[in-house]
Amino acid sequence: MHELIASPFLGDHLVLRPGSARGLRIAETRFRELQRTPAGDPVPGWLADAVGRCWGLELAGRGPGRCWSGRSRGTGTAAPPTS
Repeated sequence: MHELIASPFLGDHLVLRPGSARGLRIAETRFRELQRTPAGDPVPGWLADAVGRCWGLELAGRGPGRCWSGRSRGTGTAAPPTS
């Protein structure tokens, strides 16, 4: 299971952690950036910082394919990071 899920929801874009009641609202441009981040690249610094503050997770230097799953608008299916 991934540690985080990035997903559009009711006109917003959220980063959620399974099992946690907390979440992060992100701009659509940030969500699109996550979708374009290649699986082998480290997660963007802004996400690593926000996730560290919200959940105390250390993501710096980790690739998105190992720590989050993205969901596409309206499909309900996972959209993995590009390679």
